[in-house]
Amino acid sequence: LRIVEISADKHEVVRSLLDVAQVYAIEPCNHDQAIAFAKRASLMEPDNGNDWGVIADIMLIRNEYQDAMRALQKALKYQEGFERTRTLLKMAQINSDLEELIEATKLFHQAAQLGAPLEDLLPVAEHLIFLATMQHSQTAFETLCNDLIAASPEEDRAELLLQQAMTLARVFDDLDSARRIIDVLKPHFAEFDLTQNCVLADIFTLIHEEQTAIEPNFKIIRSNELSEKQRFQRLQAMLVNATQIEDTALIKNVCTAIM
Repeated sequence: LRIVEISADKHEVVRSLLDVAQVYAIEPCNHDQAIAFAKRASLMEPDNGNDWGVIADIMLIRNEYQDAMRALQKALKYQEGFERTRTLLKMAQINSDLEELIEATKLFHQAAQLGAPLEDLLPVAEHLIFLATMQHSQTAFETLCNDLIAASPEEDRAELLLQQAMTLARVFDDLDSARRIIDVLKPHFAEFDLTQNCVLADIFTLIHEEQTAIEPNFKIIRSNELSEKQRFQRLQAMLVNATQIEDTALIKNVCTAIM
């Protein structure tokens, strides 16, 4: 390392210092040395966002979240493009781990707006969406879902919208928003598979459109892919629909099928 430090190539020196810092970071007993090397690198290239990113990684290993966030904020000042979105998502993940939902969602949204790829968004979104439902924050939930949907391929969006509608109805009791999503999905109903039709039928029941729920339930029951248990559960769901709309003939037919 001493030989490298007298090199005329400052970037080579910085890179070597960071490499040494990352090696030291592997062992907890060497974390202080790791930070010392990383800080030497940052002093030589204070405008290099990657240097601050390495310092943040070491701080995270030490569970020093506030120091890691400060390092990442410094990194952001000098980053753009792909590097910037990765840093924003790392900051979102830290806030998510600390259950700071609002700040995490804001950082996630910034990364999504800058074009972060879906494969980078998904791991962070998974915990954040769970956190939004646990904290009952519909605003955060919808922001996260909309960002994921916008970043997803066209062929995957119907499935994501369907799950969003289900959660809005079941968790947040927002039936109007669920209905609006279902209206958007209507052109795709014919393409739905067995699982999607099950979700669709359950959503119609939740938003009190029991008559409409009967059609996807019929499609499901007629499928040869159902196990006996699944068929029984779906018949029970249809019985609930038939009872709600007081369709005597359908109630009788479903009861016969159940027996």
